[in-house]
Amino acid sequence: MTAFISFLMRSALTVNQLPLYASLLLGLALLSYAAVRACTVGFTHDESSSFMNLLHEPVADLFFHPRNWQAANNHLLNTLCMQIGHYFFGPEEWALRWGSLVGGLIYLIYAFRSVRLWLPMDAWWFFGAFCVLTLHHFTLDFFSLARGYGLCLAFEMAALFYFFRWIKREASLDLLKAGCALGLGILANFTLLDFMAAFLATVTVVYYVKSKGRFSPQEWLRLMLWPALPLLATLLLIFQPMRWISAQGEFEYGPQAFWETWRVLVERFVYNPFPGALWYKVVVLLVATTLFAGLGYAIFKRYRSAGLQASPTLFYATLLTVLTMLTTVAQHYLLGANYLSGRTAVLFYPLLATVVVLFLIDLKPRLPQARLLWLLVCGGLAINFICQANLRYALEWQYDENTKAAVFFANQQGDATHPVHYGVGWLFYSTTMFYQQTRALHNVQTVAYNAGHDDLAWIRSRPFELILVEEKLQPQLEDSFAVLQHYPQAVIMRRK
Repeated sequence: MTAFISFLMRSALTVNQLPLYASLLLGLALLSYAAVRACTVGFTHDESSSFMNLLHEPVADLFFHPRNWQAANNHLLNTLCMQIGHYFFGPEEWALRWGSLVGGLIYLIYAFRSVRLWLPMDAWWFFGAFCVLTLHHFTLDFFSLARGYGLCLAFEMAALFYFFRWIKREASLDLLKAGCALGLGILANFTLLDFMAAFLATVTVVYYVKSKGRFSPQEWLRLMLWPALPLLATLLLIFQPMRWISAQGEFEYGPQAFWETWRVLVERFVYNPFPGALWYKVVVLLVATTLFAGLGYAIFKRYRSAGLQASPTLFYATLLTVLTMLTTVAQHYLLGANYLSGRTAVLFYPLLATVVVLFLIDLKPRLPQARLLWLLVCGGLAINFICQANLRYALEWQYDENTKAAVFFANQQGDATHPVHYGVGWLFYSTTMFYQQTRALHNVQTVAYNAGHDDLAWIRSRPFELILVEEKLQPQLEDSFAVLQHYPQAVIMRRK
């Protein structure tokens, strides 16, 4: 046994295996990080809302009853995973988030498999490419939350892998697998519909290029049938739900300019040590825009001088990304849907990361300084990730960092004979209700919802004994309430 362990250690340390082992170790570390966060990060506003409204709904009603589509909060695959986790393990945070953790595993597996398509495993570029595809803190956030975005990203990465493998091997079965992955991704979150349209258009372009201009409508239809069948089945399932949420105005949320999508993508991605300073956001946005504009120009120049045969994979990855962007533009002008932002735009990260990886791979044999560029990119990503890593909050719902701690604190201030009359700002309502319902906090009266969203007027109009509000409201309430407990994102105050 000792000899066997010694052999494994010697094998692991051979130079040609180090990139492989480093990639596997990074993947394990990232999955472990997501798992720990699934246990330590308190439930967020949207997770809690889904739990309270959808947990006990019959499966058929989740798809086909309008009461479950009053808002776009029913991420179907995530809702089913929450129901399964609750059935077996109860309302523990990790049990309700297990589906997204599985999504994190799927994402990492297909990121690894994608890199294997493009690079040998004994090259350090292999590890670098895996870093570029995976070291995104905002993306990893969703693998530890009970939302559909994690599963959506996982199946998007799977679809990308099968798409690129189809380009390489021309096996129609890969297109079927890509279509199935996309269908599941859409069921996880409807925003992947934008990617679906771009995917089908790009497959058509690939077919045209590979047919060398001998375009046959019959052959094209037979080819498109492979991904179209699972996608059509998915569209039939979501057709009515899409109509319901459209009638509720859910597609009107979000910015009215694509520039805003890009701005928020950059801000969510890059660590900000000066959250209150505008100058830092401006500098980061200018640098990021300049770098990606330069990347786009370099790719354009490459194909203008060397043609498509220079690097077909990079061309198709770029085309897929650009067409996904244009789809969101077309939706805005043709259907009136506003642009994606923040969590709804998270699908762009795997696309942009794939373009960066393939560009660096294409650049390596042509530029002697490519090794330094790989080091700069991977080092920057690692530092950016480490600076943002935390076990306390989700970036998209950072205001809920302390909602759990606050309601437990409030529960300690009362007793069963005199439950505390506890008031919370509307942002904190859903999560407070989740913990009241699942943790039997009987020393606090059931919180009420401020439907008007004017927390200041709400607090002043009710005889609350304790309140949890955003810190910015503290000065305006100090005439009636005294600070009892400070949190990073909020403050608990007691009536004087």
